[in-house]
Amino acid sequence: MQSSAATQFVEHFRRCAGSVGARLTYDERPSLEACGAAELSVLLTELHDTGYSIIGSRPHRTGTRLGVMHATGGIPEFFNVEMGRSSVAFPATEGLFLAFLGPDGVGKTTTVDGVMARLKPIFEEQQLFHWRPQLIKPRTQEDDVGNSSGWTAINRHGDPPRGRALSVMRLGGVYADYLVGQRRLIRPALDRGALVVFDRYYHDILVDSRRYRYGGPQWLLPMMKHFLPQRRVFFVVLDADERVILSRKQEVSLDELRAQRRKYAELAGALHCLHVRTDFGLEQTLTEVLRGIGQHLTHRFDECLHTVGHPAHVLAPAAASVTVPKSA
Repeated sequence: MQSSAATQFVEHFRRCAGSVGARLTYDERPSLEACGAAELSVLLTELHDTGYSIIGSRPHRTGTRLGVMHATGGIPEFFNVEMGRSSVAFPATEGLFLAFLGPDGVGKTTTVDGVMARLKPIFEEQQLFHWRPQLIKPRTQEDDVGNSSGWTAINRHGDPPRGRALSVMRLGGVYADYLVGQRRLIRPALDRGALVVFDRYYHDILVDSRRYRYGGPQWLLPMMKHFLPQRRVFFVVLDADERVILSRKQEVSLDELRAQRRKYAELAGALHCLHVRTDFGLEQTLTEVLRGIGQHLTHRFDECLHTVGHPAHVLAPAAASVTVPKSA
């Protein structure tokens, strides 16, 4: 049973298919017929020009499940469309790996919750992590109230840095956690088509090593980043005016906050990722973030089509700012 949004899309899909010489037949599920590479390229362009983008596809039962984004004047809508057997070889796209960065008080948790809720129709399986996978030494409630200063102590921004040797040992443990987590959790989830979200990622320690009580050599931090398991991550860096951030949390001084904002901006430029202000309201934040994610997924779907023999369609100017993040 298709949703009302999917039903409207199928009718629009049928009209666009007819205009390029293809056919969308309908038995129990719609099927795209008489559609070659040239027709598909024009068809996807026509859909995009009218606000629809196919952003993913996965095998489902005897057909294909398409993920679709409908760009409206506000927050874009995401939904699935069940397709039957078609003459088009749609690729099997993997899941989505998101990482949110930004100072404390910028609204990461609220934004993450809103993004995950609105992506739920196309990513039914979702996994949320905080900074690291936590397969090695998971954080517990006892850690939150404990006062240990040794190997197992948690990070508090106001606490002094650990010693050089202990900091290096803990950094090695963090790397091992990412390595094991990538192999046992993240990679299998992405292969299943899941949404994987990190509220903070390793790169956060490059901006604010004091938060993690790191007292080791600073040159080691960016070097370790290059040894992280490489899997394509879509980074979202959130920012806001200092007064807005400090009205929510006062964990750092104004000077420290300004320095962090500058470093996050530099990091966003280096990663070529989304850099979104959160001080214009949650709806505006979600609109910008979800549009950027949708553009990224559209671009990725085009690349996957190209690998299975279909030329990628030309995106309209509205999507020309598609973000292609660098590797983590």
